[in-house]
Amino acid sequence: MPDFDVTATGETLAVHMWYVMAIGLVPDRVDIANGIGALLILTILIFNLMFTIPGKILQRKMGSTGT
Repeated sequence: MPDFDVTATGETLAVHMWYVMAIGLVPDRVDIANGIGALLILTILIFNLMFTIPGKILQRKMGSTGT
């Protein structure tokens, strides 16, 4: 059961991916690691777009001529 407590200690997805590949307790560890890697990339892309797009819209509204 996952622990949803914000103050609880935990691990990052990158550490979990390393652990899955290093220990190798499950036979489909490569598939699990590939899924974790894809989730990491999608998370980074979503966060990047979440802050970049509103920032560009705000720049246009304020009349900035920068790139």
